Amino acid sequence: MKSVTVWIGAVIFTIGAGVFFIEREYVSGHKAASVRLEQGKLQLERFDEDGLRKGIDDLTAVVAQFPESTYAREARYHLAEAYERLGMRDVALGKYKKLSEMPLTDELKTKVRFKVAKLQIMRNYSDEGMNQLLQLLNSTSEKSLRAEIYLEIGKYYQRKGLTADAKRNFQNALTENPDNREARAAAGLVDSDYGNSVAMHGILDKKGEQPTESQSENKKNEKAATPDNGNLRAGVQAFVSGDYHRAVKLLTGPAARDTADSEEALYYLGNAYLKLKQYRNAVHFLNKAVSNKYRDRDEASYIKKGEAYYLNNQYQRALHVFGFVSRHYPNGKYAQIAADWETETRRMLGDKVSVAHAAQGDEGIDDDDDDEDGDVLGGVALDGDEAAPKPRKKNTYAKSEEITLDDDADVTP
Repeated sequence: MKSVTVWIGAVIFTIGAGVFFIEREYVSGHKAASVRLEQGKLQLERFDEDGLRKGIDDLTAVVAQFPESTYAREARYHLAEAYERLGMRDVALGKYKKLSEMPLTDELKTKVRFKVAKLQIMRNYSDEGMNQLLQLLNSTSEKSLRAEIYLEIGKYYQRKGLTADAKRNFQNALTENPDNREARAAAGLVDSDYGNSVAMHGILDKKGEQPTESQSENKKNEKAATPDNGNLRAGVQAFVSGDYHRAVKLLTGPAARDTADSEEALYYLGNAYLKLKQYRNAVHFLNKAVSNKYRDRDEASYIKKGEAYYLNNQYQRALHVFGFVSRHYPNGKYAQIAADWETETRRMLGDKVSVAHAAQGDEGIDDDDDDEDGDVLGGVALDGDEAAPKPRKKNTYAKSEEITLDDDADVTP
């Protein structure tokens, strides 16, 4: 009788332990994944950089903690959407392509295929690309997908300053899908400064337009003594308006001065050249932003510099820069963005570099594009850090002079 009691007790204990394990591993785990996923999706609705970065962190956590769950696949989809809104289409495209190789519901599979087709067209953001988007529009009757196309066409017109055409397409997007929050923001129907958002312009670390009272007082005399400083605000506004040639012209003067404002000017100047697809010029001025004595823009400048190398098909150099950011800014604002750029660059290279090889540091990565890669990073990000030596030679350029890809001037490639 005693043995029967012990046996029954053991069975009850085993069942209880099993129920506890299932509750802990599956029920609670699924609940945690669901909550984190919804938090991430909610952050993405803000459209500003801070919201997108937080959303990326939440969604990345879902993928990392529950990699085989349906929540992870949905999180991967929204992660790619976040990078779309950050203007990092190549990272988004890589994530969509990877997701397309996974088992998906028919609905999600259709969305992913559409996103891949859309982004492949938009890699060439031109009139031809817009015509191809219209062709894609005619190929689908799915209203949510049609709304996305109208939204992208509207953003294209808005960047070109064609406000009436932009508004018409934003309204078309809302007609197709009244619940598209980004279209509502673009049309001014929600409380969101969409016109100045990273979703519209793809500029990381965009500062507020108005300085604080103390900052204004500290710079009052300096601004009065440097007339070119007045071009900084106009140059930034030209960038925001999509007039990148004018932005270059206005920002070149302030960028040449040794003031705190020069950091801002150099950063926007590098980004303007990036938008103009003058990648060597972009790298040149982003180098200056990270090699001066000011540090506010360094992390963002490195990210954009790596992006310039990537878009210029210099993948080894891009990998070099993104790896540097991951190691030297592990807790930085853009740590996860740098990691995802690094992953995308490795995908493009088809490079299966092991963690051990990557840990060798900057010297462990050879640059196939050039025999000399000692100055790929272009500036000293941290005192005494030999991974980012200063440029070997400095040249002085006239304020109006542009450095072109065909120029033989000694700039950091």
